[in-house]
Amino acid sequence: MPQLGLSTNVVTDVAGFRDLAPEWEALRGQSDQRSFFLNWQWNWLWWSHFAPRHAQLFIVCCRDAAGTLVGIAPLYLIRRGVLGLVHVRELHLLGTGIDLKISEHVDIFTARGSEPAATDAMGKALMADARWDCMCLHAVPAESDLTSRLLRAAGLEGQITATDLAPYIDTSQGWEHYKHTLGRSMRRNVEYYARRLFRQHDCAFDRVESPHDLDGAVDDLVRLHQARWQAAGETGSLGFPAVTAFMRASAHAAHAADQLRLWRLRIDGRVEAALIGFVDHGVLHYFQKGFNPAYAPADIGTAMLGLCVKDCCEDERIQAFDFMGGGAAYKWMWAHHHRELTRHEARRTNVRTLTQSAWAASRDATARLYRATAPTSLREARRRWHKRRRLHEMHKTLPQVTAETTSTGASRSSPTDRPS
Repeated sequence: MPQLGLSTNVVTDVAGFRDLAPEWEALRGQSDQRSFFLNWQWNWLWWSHFAPRHAQLFIVCCRDAAGTLVGIAPLYLIRRGVLGLVHVRELHLLGTGIDLKISEHVDIFTARGSEPAATDAMGKALMADARWDCMCLHAVPAESDLTSRLLRAAGLEGQITATDLAPYIDTSQGWEHYKHTLGRSMRRNVEYYARRLFRQHDCAFDRVESPHDLDGAVDDLVRLHQARWQAAGETGSLGFPAVTAFMRASAHAAHAADQLRLWRLRIDGRVEAALIGFVDHGVLHYFQKGFNPAYAPADIGTAMLGLCVKDCCEDERIQAFDFMGGGAAYKWMWAHHHRELTRHEARRTNVRTLTQSAWAASRDATARLYRATAPTSLREARRRWHKRRRLHEMHKTLPQVTAETTSTGASRSSPTDRPS
């Protein structure tokens, strides 16, 4: 592939983002960065539903001398106020940068063999662009060095922080092989709870196949997810209209692309558990689940998860079951492998970033003192209050859904040109 004569441009409007779709997907197919969360449709829907107000697309594209797209940095720009004094202009990767965790394994991506030249060209283009102050790039796989290359080419010394671990199961050897990798107790439990449910009730486990069943299945997932969290006294994320609409649109889009796995467990004729995941390049990304808390004593969560993992182990298309990050302890009972996710931060030196750094240092010092002196019960109560407050504030800033989003990404209106 030609490496000379590379050119770059920055897409900042929705029409340009829409027009990139075929080239974006062609490039992703030729790249080593092929995560499901980098596909164009997913990011289009994310921007439609979650683009922060006053944010603007900032997608850096790199082309070779023939005009072929060889690199994309899928970014957006947002202004964040610091003490009401200054507004720092931050670049984030699409799918990240809001309190609601949606995407993982995101990155810039290039055509295979063009990595050094394309990242260098995009980095230099960013260096010459005065419209941003800092980059905050979250959920980047630790094994990728493209983001670091980009920052170096932009003349920045980025700080890399390990932020999360995403456990996964190797499903390539089949169900029986997987079971024998587990400890004795877990090896029994992965099938025991499902067998007990099926013995005590009239049960049916299935995977949604028909597009006509999708909306009802998503409704069941939302109902069960909310019931589970409300029973625990928490606010479930699927209670927000924008999140539910995004889930519905994503399910339709993934089904059309043969990338959806939406499983249901019926007990005595009623759906009491559901789990949704997305498949791409051999990986099932376990995205969300819900179950009736009335069946918690029967460990319906373990039963449902065991049925879904078994189905993946028996599917030749699926080589890994990705639990995604988040730190839930139960994931490590199932998975023996993991991928590390990182955050890359880099700042230009100016009045805005210096003010932000000073404020952050003061805030962090106060937080350390609080953690060292406040009782555990008070810290836990404050954590729960902050979580509810963040969700409430996020809900107020999300674009409001006034009509159902379709699988093509046409929402209550087209994604707005912002100035999530």
